[in-house]
Amino acid sequence: MFKPELWRSGECVWRDGSSLDGVTSPTIEWSVLVNKYSSSYSDDTDFTIDSSTGNISYTDSLGSSSSAARACIIQCALTYEGKTYYGTMPITTAWISNSSYVINLK
Repeated sequence: MFKPELWRSGECVWRDGSSLDGVTSPTIEWSVLVNKYSSSYSDDTDFTIDSSTGNISYTDSLGSSSSAARACIIQCALTYEGKTYYGTMPITTAWISNSSYVINLK
């Protein structure tokens, strides 16, 4: 699960549901960014996300469609005092068809 923070002038004023400086809690909405190429075609995703809590689940649905484009960027939209701020986090995934292959991410 990702947990957003709200910073103002270099100081954290809201974190994980707790106001640190009397700041009213912002509205937070989570989503997976999905490209839509036409009315009938858009990216698939291997993730589901609860839009209100940010809990992410991996659905492990690569299967036979592994060559298709996969949506893997999580977005947080935080609305505070009438303004919406966006944060994104890419999640790296890899599909391996050979059990002796090793991937190291740095």
